Amino acid sequence: MNTFKFGDMCKCPECKKEFFVSNKDAWAYKKDHKGRRLIFCTYGCMRSWEKSVK
Repeated sequence: MNTFKFGDMCKCPECKKEFFVSNKDAWAYKKDHKGRRLIFCTYGCMRSWEKSVK
């Protein structure tokens, strides 16, 4: 029996919310940081994280 994978559960590094992403490569709110890809739940979380890192 085959199983199909329709996406992944991710955890936002900023707000720690868990959310579903169907395609991590096509997701709009992502950043590469120190060799890791970070996936954010919203644009606001991504911008907040960017401000705290700099």
